[in-house]
Amino acid sequence: MPGGLDLTTRIKYNTLFTMTFDLGLSIDVLRRSPATLQQLLASWVVHDLGHLAQVARVMAKQYTEDVGPWMPFKPVLTDHTAPRS
Repeated sequence: MPGGLDLTTRIKYNTLFTMTFDLGLSIDVLRRSPATLQQLLASWVVHDLGHLAQVARVMAKQYTEDVGPWMPFKPVLTDHTAPRS
């Protein structure tokens, strides 16, 4: 890393290097990608949140009959009528 970089640039460089090393991505792959690093990270966050939503739907399913007339107001029970593959 060049010695004349300011602290912020060094932190960004080190973070990018660590992420690419830990995730098995090469910096060359990131350079050629049409997505920005921010978009890539946001995509991973949303992907993980999708898993949490799946867990919530499965956990809520046991209360399907118990909620009675409030079913239309419980999207966690009604937003996926068929499993997704």
